[in-house]
Amino acid sequence: MGDVCNAPTSTYVATSSGIWSDDQTGTFIPPNIFDGNYELSSMYHSASGEVLPWLQVEFDEPETVEALFLTSRPDCCMEQVNNVKITVGNMPAVVGQPSPNAHECAHFEGGIGLGETAEITCDDPIPGKYLVLQKMEDTLFSINELQICVARKYFLDS
Repeated sequence: MGDVCNAPTSTYVATSSGIWSDDQTGTFIPPNIFDGNYELSSMYHSASGEVLPWLQVEFDEPETVEALFLTSRPDCCMEQVNNVKITVGNMPAVVGQPSPNAHECAHFEGGIGLGETAEITCDDPIPGKYLVLQKMEDTLFSINELQICVARKYFLDS
């Protein structure tokens, strides 16, 4: 897919460290969503029976989140990316709840097909150290790939 962010004003940020969930199924672990592999064998999938399943990304340093590109799994179950609340904050999430000081970036109702990618733009760019994606219903949550677009940082030589 490459860099889908709007250069030169934003850039793509991803890390396979600093990402976790409240639970997962087998090898379908959270870091899979940043590996660039769109195959079914490489995705995140919540465990059955979770209450409001969620994923959290911790940035190496605070970032200003502008948009996300969320890809559904290619084989079935596109409803597993429906009704997802996306928040950004400076404190880590608590199980079942977003960060206490988090601000809502967007609420993704869904509606994408198998293996399709949706662009989710924050209502306003939001700075923070943590990004949380939380399913707002007690159903399975799966994501094939995720790209996060953040504002570019410019440094002037003094």
